[in-house]
Amino acid sequence: MPSPSQVINWEDFLKEYGCSGVIDFGDWAMCYCPFHTQTDRTRPSFGINKESGMGNCFGCGTHDWEEICNKFGIDSLDTIDGMRENMWNNLRNNLKGYKPVRKYLRYNLPDQLINPYSHKGSVKYINDRHISKEMVEAFGLRTCIDHDSKYNDYLIIPIYDEKGLLYFDARYVGSNKNKVRWRRPKDAPEWRTFPNWNYDKKLDYLCLVEGAVDMIKLVQFGVKNTIPAKNFSDVQFKMVLNCGAKHLFLAYDEDEAGRYKISEKTGKNISFQEKSRYLFSDAGMYIHTVNFPKGCKDPGDIVYESDFFNINELLKKLTNI
Repeated sequence: MPSPSQVINWEDFLKEYGCSGVIDFGDWAMCYCPFHTQTDRTRPSFGINKESGMGNCFGCGTHDWEEICNKFGIDSLDTIDGMRENMWNNLRNNLKGYKPVRKYLRYNLPDQLINPYSHKGSVKYINDRHISKEMVEAFGLRTCIDHDSKYNDYLIIPIYDEKGLLYFDARYVGSNKNKVRWRRPKDAPEWRTFPNWNYDKKLDYLCLVEGAVDMIKLVQFGVKNTIPAKNFSDVQFKMVLNCGAKHLFLAYDEDEAGRYKISEKTGKNISFQEKSRYLFSDAGMYIHTVNFPKGCKDPGDIVYESDFFNINELLKKLTNI
């Protein structure tokens, strides 16, 4: 499944998948609703936020990016096969000396940032996920309180590559339930690196999770080579192949999208876990599923690291816990 930022032309994208009445409104793309028969054809009722992929219809409500992709049928095994083959072909081209140039921008952090422990919503979010003060400081978490910014009341998570700050992720921690939960700068080059990627050495293992907070939690437990990775660009694919890891651990959420999603078209498992397992099946790594303690659906739910390592013995051994 592509990320919203990978859509180059939203008008062409929506038309390609059968949408009509398409209008580009800058941050939003509008069309007649693909989820229900829209009787009022005077104006489109369905809009997609280009940054988050979140959709909203005036008639039938909200639809997240995953629902939209499933509706368009772009989460099929054909798409996964194509992505996998394209990545291997790009790697072969790079080995032959062909290196395409991709331009990108770097993004500064928002203005008016404060220590998250001075913000009520941030404190609650951090405490609910049992994140330590050491991790808050290690990852440079800050909260934006600029009322003129779209990042106001967002917890800011800086993302670095080998040259320095690249962009940032932002998680809403305010009280407005209509706000997008996660956002980042438009055109942020997330394809260029992984949050928490270690550029300094070869790795003996790598652990994949869904989000930045899941990553922070496992690093707090001592699983330092943890990165958030649900989708992979060709650059990221090559990074994983060349990192030297003998073991790849999949710690995606214990839910439908993370581990159990079944394609309506093929009946095959197309979850994040199975897509990553399939994508790296020829990479020469041992691939393992990470277990979560009973009652925990993701790393953020885990309170005690002993509960985690008691059911993940190999990971405990590799991290020297």
